[in-house]
Amino acid sequence: MSETALEGPIRLEWQPRLQKYLVHDDDGDRYLIAADEWRRLSRRAAQERSSLATFQDLLNSLGEWANDHADKLERAFCTIRDSGLLFLVVMKGRKHDRDLEDDLTDLDLAVARHSNYHGVRLSVLALPNCDADGYMSFLRPGLFLSYEGIHAEGKRTRRPGSS
Repeated sequence: MSETALEGPIRLEWQPRLQKYLVHDDDGDRYLIAADEWRRLSRRAAQERSSLATFQDLLNSLGEWANDHADKLERAFCTIRDSGLLFLVVMKGRKHDRDLEDDLTDLDLAVARHSNYHGVRLSVLALPNCDADGYMSFLRPGLFLSYEGIHAEGKRTRRPGSS
């Protein structure tokens, strides 16, 4: 069964004698699937949709945080690491910025405590201003998101509940 078959309309015909569903997908394919297997797949699909929505919400929240701190940031990234996700920011300056570090720690704690992000393992890291060789060593090649267009003059208003 292709992934696209799950995205379009699917017609089910209950086959009581077999305790199976006859599935007609939008590609015209037909196949039998056990009722308990269909329920398991349906639950899994619902969980995956929920996980994807949570992940997209988290990425948006990180982007908003980066935009809110754009006056101090040169770049911001989110990448996959062995232990979870890493939100990496590169500061505009080379000197330690205690306020930015405190705000980044607050972000880390807010994500850890947020009920929608239960189970999300996020690490945060601020680097002093550096070239691509410096920050790319923290990013998994091909598996990172770069937040483009963060700049102080383009700040958006905060979402309700964001700090």
